[in-house]
Parts: sequence; structure tokens; C-alpha cells
Amino acid sequence: MKISKYLPLSIVATFFVPIVGFFLSVAAISKKGMNRAPFILISFFYFCFLIKIPPYGDSYRRFLDYQSFTSATHVLDFLSGHPDIFFYLTIVIFKTLYIPYFIMPAAYGALMIYFVLASLRNGTIIADVEMSGKKKIIAYLLILSAFDIINFALGLRFGLSIAMAVYGITTYYSGAKKKGLAAMIVAITVHFSMAFVLMCFFASKFIKLNKKSVIPLSILTFLISSTALPFILNQFSFLSVAQYALSGYVESGWADASTNLNTLGVFLVRNLLQFGVLILFLMDRKKYPQIDNFLCLFIPATFLMSLSFSAVQRYLVVCNIILLSRTLPSYYDVMFKKKFILLFFAGYIILAGLVLDIYVQRIAIIWGQLWKGYYTSPVTLLYYTDQDFKNYLKDVGSDGNWTKNTQGVGG
Repeated sequence: MKISKYLPLSIVATFFVPIVGFFLSVAAISKKGMNRAPFILISFFYFCFLIKIPPYGDSYRRFLDYQSFTSATHVLDFLSGHPDIFFYLTIVIFKTLYIPYFIMPAAYGALMIYFVLASLRNGTIIADVEMSGKKKIIAYLLILSAFDIINFALGLRFGLSIAMAVYGITTYYSGAKKKGLAAMIVAITVHFSMAFVLMCFFASKFIKLNKKSVIPLSILTFLISSTALPFILNQFSFLSVAQYALSGYVESGWADASTNLNTLGVFLVRNLLQFGVLILFLMDRKKYPQIDNFLCLFIPATFLMSLSFSAVQRYLVVCNIILLSRTLPSYYDVMFKKKFILLFFAGYIILAGLVLDIYVQRIAIIWGQLWKGYYTSPVTLLYYTDQDFKNYLKDVGSDGNWTKNTQGVGG
């Protein structure tokens, strides 16, 4: 196996100037092979970057789950009643091995990044192309920019379930069917909502659609969502799925979208890439029948969730990463020939970095001083104790928000 000349440099740089090591690791991704070494290095960069992420929002609620398991807790009692058993099993393992909580968001985040990178690699196998040079770097930076890592690391469960489900789909269609199916099943144990992805996967085995049907079907499912979704969910009442989904996404405060300009602006930026990549997918004359058929079914099915703003947004992320994994390799040859495609991709990387990664996540970044992860050696970053983490807890409100932010600091 040929080793990239950038790989040794990226290893050294990662331990001195992490952001330089990150870019060298992306450059070290070879046009052939599984690229596990550079993927692990990039994931390690994100692990160190996220190690000091504060217990903000969902992360604080996950910390309370972590704290709820004590030496007096019976393991089976703790695990029962949770469809997302993977996370709670992780808590049991961490507590048994005396691993502090702050390792968990960083470890989950690193795993997410690995699976996202591997999904794009799977896309090159499906399309049978070899990506190299500047186009390769843009492709990998683009798929990373489409994955809001700080947001998903704070939430832990859903981000990892997305990454694993996408990895499972792309792995299956790249030829490793058993591994892909196993990943999809594990994704359900991480977050039960990924059962929807698996159902669409099995349905695509029997339902054959083409690209011309995607837009009309998406409009139709959007229009019937308010009546069709509750009806479908109630058919699974014997598994308690209906109540779990209805209470969590349809009848809760997460169902409705905020109408303020700030939220709408972020919504547009978040979905701009997907809209552009969807157009490229529909216009693409190259055909990869199995994954294309899955996408032609899954995209309209996603809009069936439009009754819940939170649910449809989450499944659109799954659509987006799969679309990128499928479409970027297909357009690899023309990326620099058609400048509007190159400008769109490069522009989105910058826009997503400014809006989604910095502006939207500014509280977590300021509170945890996460920018230091770009230039601080991992040796220094990892010299971090449970007591350091507990200092965060002095400034956490009961709702998981940063108390200093309510006083106008950093907000």
C-alpha cells in the first residue's frame, strides 16, 4: 500500500499545530484505498477540538443522564425503557471504567467525523472514481462543512446516529452489504429515529422510482404530512413507537418552526447546499441504480415528516450527506471545468463556516474557548481533568443554558 508523502508530516503537525495537521491529513487522503490512517488523524483533530466543549443544551441533559447512573443502580433497570440503548450502554461502560463525562462528546464527535469521511470514500467506490489534488480537498472539506459537528457533539446521540446510518447506506451500496446493514441497525440503537431510514432502505428494494418522480412526490408528501404522518405512526402502537415519536417531535415544542428572521436565515443557509446538490443529482446523467433508487424514495419520504419542523430538518441532514456522498464523486471530473459548481461549493464552505459553525455555535465556542483547539498541542488540550469540567457546571442553568449569556455575555 502506497503511503502519501503528507501522512508523516500530518502526524507531526497534528501534535504541534493541529489545524496545519488537519489540512495535511486531508491532503494525505489517497485516491485509492480505505484511507483509514488520514481519517483517524482528522477524527483525532476533532476529538481534541471538542475535548473542552461545555455542557451546553442537550449535552447538559446527557450529563444528568450520566450522573443518574450510580453504583446502586441496577444495569438492566437503567437500560430498560430506552430505545436509544447505545448511549445508555455507553454511560454504563464509562461509569464502570471511571471515564469522565467530558470524554463522551469528544469521542462521539470523533466517531461522527470518521463515518462521514468514510461515507464520501464509499461514494468514490460506488462511482468508481479516484479523487486527488485540489478537487479531492474541496470535496472532503465540503462534506465536513455540511456536518455541523459542534451542534451534533452537544447532542451526542442524533449526530452519531446520522453518521452511522449514512455510513451504513453508502457501505451497503459500495458492496460491503453485511457491514452496511449492521451499521444501519446499530444506528437505530444510537437514536431510534434512524428506524425510518432502515424502513426506507427496505422499501426501496420493492418500490422502483426515477429522478423525475422526486419533486412531484416530495410536494405530495409535504401536502399530506399533517394527516398521513399521525396515521402511519399509530399503526406501530404495539411497539410504543407512535407515542415516542408523537410526543417527541409532533406534539412538543420542537414541532413548530420559529418565524424570526434569525432562525429563517439559518434555515436557508443550512439547506442551501442540499438544494444545490439535489439539483445536481437530478441533472446527473450518470446512473448508479441502487443508491439512486433509494434516494428517489427517501427524499419524498423525508417530506412526509414536514408536520414536525425538527424531524424534517434532521432527516434532511441524512439526505444531504448521502446526496453529497453520491453526487460529489460523480461530478469530480467537471468540478473545475464548470466554474459555477466550483464557486458554489467553495462559497458554501465559507458561508457554512461563518454562519453554522461560528455564528450559530458562538455560545459554545466562547464559553469553551474552542478556538484554542486550532493551535494548542493535543498534549496540552488533553491535560484536562474532571474538576476542570465541573467548573463549567457553576455557570449552567437548569435548562442547560449558559447563565452568563442571559446576562448578555457572549451572546
